[in-house]
Amino acid sequence: MLAQQGTAGAQALRAQRQEDLTFGQGPDATACVLAISSFVDTNTHYGESQTELVGGDPECFQTYHQLFVQATYVDVNGIRREVQADTSGGDHVAVRLSDVGRDYQGHHGGGFQLCRCEITPYTTTPK
Repeated sequence: MLAQQGTAGAQALRAQRQEDLTFGQGPDATACVLAISSFVDTNTHYGESQTELVGGDPECFQTYHQLFVQATYVDVNGIRREVQADTSGGDHVAVRLSDVGRDYQGHHGGGFQLCRCEITPYTTTPK
């Protein structure tokens, strides 16, 4: 369910995904909604990637969880870069960059103590 927006020659490129996650079974199951996205403006060299909890049962926000986002790209000078951010207990984490040249990708993931499980890692590639 990866949605990508953009056209050939466009300056704003985007990739986004929303994932429904369920932990446990039956009446004890907890449903969480994870949203991930990456955006690049090829005109200004701005790029950003975000990972966030956007809905679901209240337990998704109240239990201990960790989210991360990492961006990999080649900067305007041709140097390969990697930037990462994470949060423990926060519902949103992002990286914002001002020197994106090409080959931008956002890598997203995390985990919940509630179920001792990890979120399947996802990659977004703006196109």
